[in-house]
Amino acid sequence: MAKTKAELEQDRNEYYKLLDAARHAEREGCYGDAIRTAMESCKHVDGMMQFERRHENREFDSIDSIDLILGLAPLLLDYDALNELEELLGEVRRIEKNTSADLGEKLGTARAALQAAYRLWDCLERHPGAAHSELDRALDDLRTFRKATIEAWLRINVIRRLGHGRNTRYELSTQLDAPTRAKCSSCGAIVRVPKFDALEHRACPGCSQGATFVLLGETSDELNGDRP
Repeated sequence: MAKTKAELEQDRNEYYKLLDAARHAEREGCYGDAIRTAMESCKHVDGMMQFERRHENREFDSIDSIDLILGLAPLLLDYDALNELEELLGEVRRIEKNTSADLGEKLGTARAALQAAYRLWDCLERHPGAAHSELDRALDDLRTFRKATIEAWLRINVIRRLGHGRNTRYELSTQLDAPTRAKCSSCGAIVRVPKFDALEHRACPGCSQGATFVLLGETSDELNGDRP
């Protein structure tokens, strides 16, 4: 049954509310939250597009929430998000039909970026302290991708930079199964959880709410070996 104008307008309002929340999470470095919130907004994309095409004469080059997912999912090696997005586009074909961008092609590009991110991560695991040249060889000289991915991973503290200039090298901050300090995006509690868990949506040990976590640097005492 076709939605009424009021129902389509509600979809539009919900879409932009969730999109704003996803962008805020991205700015805060909470990439997992940003992806999940953007995915939630996608439930309202079809209604939003119908409303704006009918009542605002808008044409769509692309969809901001979809672009956000496609940009962030490779950084978190998030296959599930890309699969879920592909399923949505398959079920609601007019989303892609009514955008001038080839969303299927962009999805394929994101999958390729995710594979490249895996190669980059594997290189860092195999070669701690890898230099730019080693990372570029792992990526077949995709230097622009390497630079953007490294900067994003530095921002969320999953890797660290060693040295400066030509002597710059990178290594994983810790093994992914090692405990790390992380801040709950729901209640703000600082907890210690395995780093890989901190990159996933999970229940916070403090508030028991489903949340993602912002990874924090270790304190000086912890770096010296003293754990709380």
